[in-house]
Amino acid sequence: MSTEYFHIQLRQEVHVALPVSAAVEVAEHSFDQICPVPGVDPVLLGVVNWRGHLLWNIDLSDFLGVREEDSYSLHAEKTHSSIVIADRRSQRRLGCWVNRLLGIITLTDEQVKAVPERFPSSVIPYAAGWIDLESPLIVLDPEAVLESPRWHGEIAFAQFA
Repeated sequence: MSTEYFHIQLRQEVHVALPVSAAVEVAEHSFDQICPVPGVDPVLLGVVNWRGHLLWNIDLSDFLGVREEDSYSLHAEKTHSSIVIADRRSQRRLGCWVNRLLGIITLTDEQVKAVPERFPSSVIPYAAGWIDLESPLIVLDPEAVLESPRWHGEIAFAQFA
């Protein structure tokens, strides 16, 4: 079976794939649109008004533990792509800020390999697999991201309208 994925570049040339089926929207935002919320996990950038609801946003690089480059800051760019992922069953949604959206790729189940133990421990709980392209491509599990214990009890997800 084939599945379409967003091919995403994070910091340090780390590449991830996120199922297109998990995305509600891809938007361009600037940091001045985010309202920071003090006292929450630092990965949470804050909230934005999205379709009349508050939408929590994360920096996907920080969430996966990809360290900051000395020469690059997400805040330095004027706008960024934010992929809004959702789990319609639990009605949770989250904006995932990425460094660069490279396009859409189609992968077969046979291409996706099991996650090796050598992957960083910050990535393993959120990886559904990986593919060995020119560099490793981590296939993310959007439900695992939405259900992360990092926000369990810390944020309230708005309901779909």
